[in-house]
Amino acid sequence: AICSMLHHKRLSLVTGKRGENGIVIPGTEKIVEQSLYAAYDKFLFDRVKNLFNSYRFGEAKTILSQIIVFDEKEKYEELILAYDLWDKFDHKAAFERLKEVRDVRISQNKSFLGRLNHAEQNRMTFILADLLNNASRRIEEGKYDDAVARLYRTIELIAQVKLLDYGLDDLSDKKFTMDDLKEKKIDPSRYATYADDKGRLRLGLEKKFELLKDLGWEEANRIYLENKRLKDLLKKRNNSILAHGLEPVEKETAEGLFNEVKEYARIILQNIDELMECARFPEL
Repeated sequence: AICSMLHHKRLSLVTGKRGENGIVIPGTEKIVEQSLYAAYDKFLFDRVKNLFNSYRFGEAKTILSQIIVFDEKEKYEELILAYDLWDKFDHKAAFERLKEVRDVRISQNKSFLGRLNHAEQNRMTFILADLLNNASRRIEEGKYDDAVARLYRTIELIAQVKLLDYGLDDLSDKKFTMDDLKEKKIDPSRYATYADDKGRLRLGLEKKFELLKDLGWEEANRIYLENKRLKDLLKKRNNSILAHGLEPVEKETAEGLFNEVKEYARIILQNIDELMECARFPEL
């Protein structure tokens, strides 16, 4: 029976009419093929759950399609597709698939996505929490280069969110301009080389933090400008294969950078831990 299950072979048993002491009466024996679909389906669904919990959504979808009888098959198809989309930052499509799914395990996730998709002024704070969670998942998978790339973007987003507090939009196509700096009483000459032909400024990471310091945000020094540890960690990112070098990122680097960035995110977003918890992927 075990071998037939493991190797997907036909399993037959011999049955018949039983007489005294439960012994089959000779001549009444017959061969019956045993259906193993229920056992196969249970085995396959356990694999689906393990794959989902490991963020291997494509494989989970493939295995789920092999299950023959499962009342909630459509529901789990939607869950897998939704979280696959979410993991790729397609928040709108993920929410559209999740909003009709009834499952207590995803209620706070649906709330988070709903607020993210419908937020206007504070949408980037939800993106910030989501980026940190995404980086955490990549660390779990051992994809340290991917994790560090997301954390670098998170640091930049911290600066961009803070610039918004000063009325300077660095996130949309309507980039802030040299004239905006003049209105803020900032000497624009330091940033003139970063302006395009329409005066819109396209600043790199360090220049963003320099501008924040000029605007009076002292945390710019602590987070980036005078933060040797963070710059050392980012240097390893710059030397990685996914950036400008050929060196792989090690686990210690990714975890260290994650802890640093999360601490700095908390400076501009005190409820970052709460938001990250609301956006944490469930376990099936």
